[in-house]
Amino acid sequence: MKNLCSFISRNIQVTSCLMVACIILASCHKEAIENTDYPEIVKNTQIRPEFEKFPPIAENIEVEVLQRPLNTGENIRVVANFENSKLGLEFLALHLGDTKIALRDDGKGADLKAKDGRFSIFIKQNIDSLSDELNRRRELILSKRAPSFTFEHRMAVPINLDRIKKFDIDRFENDRIFEIPKDILIPNLPVMIRHEKSLTITAPSVITDPERTFNPCTEVGNPNGVWTFGSLMRQMASASPTSIATDAEVSDFVLNWLEIWLTSVLVNESGVASRTLMKQYVIDPWLFRSQMAGAPLGQLKMEFAPFRLAAIVNRLDLRGNSGYGFSNAGEGRFIFSLISSGGCWGSTFPDGPFEGPDGAFNVILEYGINKKSCTAVKAYAQEWADLSTMIPGTVAYNNALEHITNQFTQCGTNTSKPNQSSLNQVRTNENGLVLPWELREFNLAESGELIIVPVKMEPRYTFNGHSDPISNTDVERFAAYVNANSANIANNNYEVPEKLSVTQGVPTPVMPFLAGSSINENLSGGINHWDGSSTAGPAFINDNEARHMFSLNTCSGCHGRETNTTSFVHLSSGFLTGITVSDAANRPTGSPVSRTFNDLGRREMDLANLINGACSKLDFLQLSEMLTFRPINMVH
Repeated sequence: MKNLCSFISRNIQVTSCLMVACIILASCHKEAIENTDYPEIVKNTQIRPEFEKFPPIAENIEVEVLQRPLNTGENIRVVANFENSKLGLEFLALHLGDTKIALRDDGKGADLKAKDGRFSIFIKQNIDSLSDELNRRRELILSKRAPSFTFEHRMAVPINLDRIKKFDIDRFENDRIFEIPKDILIPNLPVMIRHEKSLTITAPSVITDPERTFNPCTEVGNPNGVWTFGSLMRQMASASPTSIATDAEVSDFVLNWLEIWLTSVLVNESGVASRTLMKQYVIDPWLFRSQMAGAPLGQLKMEFAPFRLAAIVNRLDLRGNSGYGFSNAGEGRFIFSLISSGGCWGSTFPDGPFEGPDGAFNVILEYGINKKSCTAVKAYAQEWADLSTMIPGTVAYNNALEHITNQFTQCGTNTSKPNQSSLNQVRTNENGLVLPWELREFNLAESGELIIVPVKMEPRYTFNGHSDPISNTDVERFAAYVNANSANIANNNYEVPEKLSVTQGVPTPVMPFLAGSSINENLSGGINHWDGSSTAGPAFINDNEARHMFSLNTCSGCHGRETNTTSFVHLSSGFLTGITVSDAANRPTGSPVSRTFNDLGRREMDLANLINGACSKLDFLQLSEMLTFRPINMVH
């Protein structure tokens, strides 16, 4: 080919058109030769598991239809544009479905220029099918039959319709690289998801199902139902599926957990004060009723657990980017509300302030989903989606939901964790024992017991500029931490460390940073959000979005002013169903930004997108979705 081109170029009778053709052919031949090292690159490039939670996100995706397919059949070049500072890699490997692939930034093969942050790959693609699908999505968005918004970090943001209108599908006919608007790359809800059936299930016919739940007051239902608080605790307390906890063992497991409230404890060197009314309102009435029913002295009878099921919740949206691993495939949750024992068993015990639409003492059992492949995750997601086609409370619906929940609630569902339980954590939030509102977090220890641990993403309250009394030194340290990490925090690409450097930028010494519990000091006063100083100085947080994102990620901020949640409970809050909130810190001053939340709508869209994805093929749309999928990295 090279000799032919030289001969033609020397021939003055040859037209310039033939010269161009020669260059194109030679270029295609060069591409084919250079791409022969691709299989070896895939083999030798390791997938980085840390990217599962914090993946590099492509700022845009470009595509070029090749003039001539490569010898191995690839006919398009895909280019993902990253910032150099985010990667600094030569090759980026990931799983697309169940196949490992690699993008390159080495200036060879598919890549046009080395180390420019533009990672490239050749793939095979049916061009007509891709054009038709992109056109379908474009028309669907413009027709307003699909949502005119998408979500970034749980905030609803409008789709740029002007960019969608200008996108010209016919440009596929040209041999050049062009960008595809990111909003077109998002699947547009071809499957309808009903949040009340597939995401947050509160239908009475489900949460009071007499085959699966039990009412300790009326004694109606199944005392050993799989959705009862006692049965879930028994599975959690069991050492293995072949050694299910006895009545005495599960009683000790639960009592040891409840008695944590009876004394003050240190968690990450942070004091968590006792709330001794736990004994009066919960432990003693439960023991009394158990002994009336014949239980040994000092032993809790699980059927009389004073907790009613409030909701079963699908949190697949909490999953990581599966292109880099499957250690986090989201969560499944059970929410229970404490029942006033006096209302159940007469005036022997005081009637605690626990009743209400959402309860004043809630226990959330949060289980990880132990699925280790694309196929398994999507099959599991499809089970949740299928619930939207059924009627809650029917035999078919409740049977299907039980099959789903058994995959994460039963002992033995994750053999790598303590007690072979899929439990990630237990969280409680309450102001029924004593004010103020407090959230606590518990993990299963290797010993098999529930222990109190620091609350994720929530610093000690003394670091907040709204603390009372205020610690100016701690607030300055907090502001210095946020300012030093503002880019990552604004992009929700961070975790709050357990310890903080006493002096920013100096590794040692360190001091406790994460809180032992989350305290919401003043719900009605509207100050329950995180900020430094409101005026310039060492305690001022410079980046408005970093301030908001940090505060939103805390328990007290998310269950408070950042989402305008005045009762601290999200189960029926505007944050889930739709609300627009002015910036909690009045940023920018004088014209604060407004943010719209509709988290159930976001989760509906996310589940639909998940089940629409494919696991078995290297496809442009699937690749683009993987390269642009950002985990929400929030615990709420």
